[in-house]
Parts: sequence; structure tokens; C-alpha cells
Amino acid sequence: QKQKTPLPSFKLNLDIKFLEDRRFRIALGFAFVVLTITFFMSFTFFIFNGVHDFSVVESLGEVSFYLLADEVDNDWGVLGATGPGAMTPRRARCQWCCLMLAGVLLQGCLRRSPAEQALTAPAQASIPAAISESQPQEPPPPGQLGPTPELIANLSQAPLSLSARRTEDERQDGERLWKLELHQDDRRLASWEAVSGFASSQSLDRRWSPGNGAPLPSGNYSLGLPEALGDDIWLTLTPRFETTRSGLGIHGCNPGSGCVCLPDRTSLEALASWVKTFQIQSLTVLN
Repeated sequence: QKQKTPLPSFKLNLDIKFLEDRRFRIALGFAFVVLTITFFMSFTFFIFNGVHDFSVVESLGEVSFYLLADEVDNDWGVLGATGPGAMTPRRARCQWCCLMLAGVLLQGCLRRSPAEQALTAPAQASIPAAISESQPQEPPPPGQLGPTPELIANLSQAPLSLSARRTEDERQDGERLWKLELHQDDRRLASWEAVSGFASSQSLDRRWSPGNGAPLPSGNYSLGLPEALGDDIWLTLTPRFETTRSGLGIHGCNPGSGCVCLPDRTSLEALASWVKTFQIQSLTVLN
């Protein structure tokens, strides 16, 4: 039997991640605001000048556009006179549909998505959804909330080390989950959830392209003491390797481009207390 040759299949891959960018949606929403105001003003002026302008607009195809501009009474000129659709019933319905569509799209553009709402949610919202609520949770490290007198008394003379690593997990808002951890030798004293870079910038150049929103580059950093930055807490990070990036630090952003961001204020205060108490002066970004 003659075998049938399978037809080649084509798969169209469209990258529409830019639609998730809040900046794009704000820009789109602004465009619809301008469109909505234009329609509203055009309709309003038509109420007062529509009867006179209707006869002028009818000759739009026969007379120059610039000559008609001197004849119409609409404050928006020929554009305003024709905006309401020259008031033929069909075009009037079309214009009203466009106005309502603009309002609906504007509402959708400016409304915060569940992912964006999760950015300001409590720290508990950053627990991966894959972990069941009924599953017993691992107890937090002893220094999670900062150094206590009892914990300090049980520490050895070995120095403390602070490190950050990027995990394969994601928070509920879609941001890549980082871990900022404090160790003494092999003992983990604290582990805080962090964010660095945006979800869409995790694969970008992290070392040579400042301003692209990429995560903190891997390597060793000098760590400054905590200082007030408005209502925030800021710890300066100075790279100990060659890079064009600057202005890096640890603070309470969420997310915060190239910085290490601790969305939970309690975690940020605990880290600041550890750094100030033990004069921790370095951070190692592992990956």
C-alpha cells in the first residue's frame, strides 16, 4: 500500500509577555483616557453645534478640509464635528460602542492583576502554592527574627557568613524566589525570602548592562552597615569584581531591579540587626 506522506505542521509561537508589563498597560490605559476624553468633548460640543455642523460635514468629500475648518462651530473643528459620526444612526451607534469599549479596556488596563496584588501581600503570600497548607512546615532557623541573647551566648567564635542564591521556585506573584541566608560554619542561623530582578529579566546580562532590570550578579560584595532611607532600610553593596553596574544594595523593594529586595519588613529588620551586631561586612551571591 502507498503510504501517505504526513503534511508538515506549523506552530506559531507569539511572545506576548509584554502584555503582562504594567508599564505597557498603563501606557495603553493613558491612550484610552485621551481617546475617551476626545469622544466625550466631541459629543458634548455636538449637542450645541450639531445641527449647523451636520450640513457642513455633508460636503466633506466635495470641499477642501481646510475650508470646512472655518465653517464648523465645533470647538474641536472638523474632527469634533465628524467625531459623533455626522449623526447618521449607524455611525452614532458605532461611536457609542467605541466609547464604551474604551472604558472597558481602560478599566482592564489600570486594574491591578492578582499577581500585582500579591506584591503587597504579607510575607505568608510568598510561600509557593505547591506546598500544601496541611503539610507540616519546617521550623524557622533560630535567628530568623534577629540575634537574641540566648542565641548569641550559644554561638562560637567563628565568623558569620551572609550569602544569597537564586532558587528555581517562584512566588505566587510570578517573581523568582531568592534566599538570603546567614550561616556560622555549617549551621544556618537565618533564611529570608528575597527577590532580585523582575520575572522577565532573569536571563538578561547581569554584569555588564546597568538599567536592564537584571538580578544581582554573582560574586563577592562588600556590605555596608544599615542606614535609613526614608521609611526604608538600606545596606550598600559594593562589587569586589569588575562591572559597570552600581547603586546596588539590600533594602525593602518588591521587586527592585538589580538590588536584593526583602519584601517582608520583619526580615529586613532582622538582617539589619545581625549586620549591626556582628559587623558583617560581606555578601556572596552564589548563582
